[in-house]
Amino acid sequence: MDFYLLPNAWSDRIPLVRPLLSTWREEILIYLTENELNFVSDKSNLDTAFFRNRLRHELLPILEGFSPNIRENLLRAGIIMRDDYSIIQQLVSDAWDKSLIRQGPGYLEIDLAGFLELSPSIQRYLLRKAIARFLPGLRDVDFDCIERGLGFLSEPKPRGQVDLMAGLCIIKEGDLFWVVEGKDALPLSDYPMVQCGVQYTLDIPSTLYLDNGWELHAEEVPNPELAIQLSNTNVDNNQVWLDAGEISMPMIVRCRKSGERFKPLGMNGHSMKVSDLMINLKLPKRVRPTWPLVCSGEDILWIPGYRQSHLARVKPGSQLVVHLFLSQVSST
Repeated sequence: MDFYLLPNAWSDRIPLVRPLLSTWREEILIYLTENELNFVSDKSNLDTAFFRNRLRHELLPILEGFSPNIRENLLRAGIIMRDDYSIIQQLVSDAWDKSLIRQGPGYLEIDLAGFLELSPSIQRYLLRKAIARFLPGLRDVDFDCIERGLGFLSEPKPRGQVDLMAGLCIIKEGDLFWVVEGKDALPLSDYPMVQCGVQYTLDIPSTLYLDNGWELHAEEVPNPELAIQLSNTNVDNNQVWLDAGEISMPMIVRCRKSGERFKPLGMNGHSMKVSDLMINLKLPKRVRPTWPLVCSGEDILWIPGYRQSHLARVKPGSQLVVHLFLSQVSST
């Protein structure tokens, strides 16, 4: 006997089994009569106030006037669609496992590049699956909602946000995107942080312990000529070499201030607003207010992970060089 497992609206642990879904009503009645079994008829099945009954008692008889075998045809089509759907669900499950980076309370993080390589059909299923993680009891997701989300994700714009439904939104950040219950649900545990209004001193040598398991290290380099070579060939934005002779000690580590400016290395001493630079560097908006800055007095020397300043850069003749490097020891 064929049976069907359906979503169960009143339990996420007890499956809803419909063993007689493909058995005709006439067959059941014949069986009950032949075996002299009593049965009870549910009067609500005759009430056309319910949509299912309008289909059964009003629409199907009309369709049978055009196609006498419409019931059998619909059943066969349903069986074919069920089998096809099982294949689609397997493809969706595989794509979900490959695309989902992580999930947590109120958010899903998804690989954007991998998502965009999928067919539009699988993309629609994945987005519906993501919405269902937050709204498991929702039966219907509006077509326009899904298309709005897919259209936004396919745009070349690397960052932005679009609302979906019921407080859910998509936030795009470079090569990934988030499906979240509001922007406040986005995690901050991947990033170093300095709380607003707090500042730390950074001596040489020393290690400063930042939020979320990040450490900022400062050490003196005994060989200035080697330090200059390392600085000139450095491609790691998580470390920097500075001329300690041009720095007011101790250095200060703090978050940004409103309207302050920064002189990026390579701009011949010209300055730009820190807020504009963070936008240009595609630093996620939610972490910009608490991103650590290494300063000498009021001057910013380094935005760890991103850019060094023109100030205190090492150059031929530098006698005392300090090496700073940022690392994440553990995440919270």
